[in-house]
Amino acid sequence: AMPAPIPADRPIRWGIMGCGRIARAIAADLRLVPGNAITAVAAATPGKAEAFAREHDVPAWHARYEELAVREDVDVVYVATTHERHHSNALAALRGGKAVLCEKPLTLNTRQAEE
Repeated sequence: AMPAPIPADRPIRWGIMGCGRIARAIAADLRLVPGNAITAVAAATPGKAEAFAREHDVPAWHARYEELAVREDVDVVYVATTHERHHSNALAALRGGKAVLCEKPLTLNTRQAEE
């Protein structure tokens, strides 16, 4: 599904997949840019998403990336997971109708990139 247009009268709502160093930097940077809000975060390690959410004042957290990918209050997903998860995380978000910003590399091989 194509991402829906974002109305001009509300912030761009971000979901973050992964809770490591780069995700923390992005969360801090997004706070500095008017018109952006982080609405959800996900991590595979139990408790990590909740701790990240508390640290960055994010209202929702998930222990499964797929749950974040289908949230109606997320417009864009930032993929900051480990390299081997980028492909599946980005696809889940795209299938959920989200725009995706993915850390490098997007995929591990040509087959995944073509998909």
